Amino acid sequence: MRMNKLSFKSCAFGFALLYAVSAAATEREKLGPCETSEYYTKIDKLMDDAVKQKVWLSITVVPSYEAEAGLRLGDDSVALVQFDKSFWRQTWVKESSGANRQDFALPRVMARVDRATLKRETIDRIVPLYRDAIAGAKPAARQQLDGVSYRFTFDGAGCAAIPWLGGDAKDGPLATLVKLLANHAETVGPDALRASEAKIVGALDALQAAK
Repeated sequence: MRMNKLSFKSCAFGFALLYAVSAAATEREKLGPCETSEYYTKIDKLMDDAVKQKVWLSITVVPSYEAEAGLRLGDDSVALVQFDKSFWRQTWVKESSGANRQDFALPRVMARVDRATLKRETIDRIVPLYRDAIAGAKPAARQQLDGVSYRFTFDGAGCAAIPWLGGDAKDGPLATLVKLLANHAETVGPDALRASEAKIVGALDALQAAK
């Protein structure tokens, strides 16, 4: 099976994720507790298994009609995980009666993983930002069935989600940081990695200075 070549910098997932995290940064009340279901359990496990390391922070992106994707932050690296096809769409089965039902044992997806190292001191500065955002989540006042939803899970601190809100938004500080992390995961070569991490550290410095 051929894996689709996707880039965070150009795919719809990337721009949607940037919008969602920007909304989380500027309108934090729109983060709500995560919904629990077999579907979310399955896709999160597939992504975590693909990364094959201890994960502290998980960002899982669930579009209505496209393949799922996400970011995973470990002890010394960040990974960008992208499915080759939609897990959700493969769960639907039409019975002889014409009725539709879901079977979460049916989907078969391949996960592409792009990964890059990060210094532990950089990770230790990133972690509290998302931990605090999850802790500050409130029941979402606005929900819709179609669009893109986003799940932020921090080891030991729970999970918060934000639905697709639509419209235009300027990148907030967390959106900028997520973009840098995702781009870093696709970066190759020692010089390019050092330059990429310097941008991440610069964004963290700007966030600290703004407090």
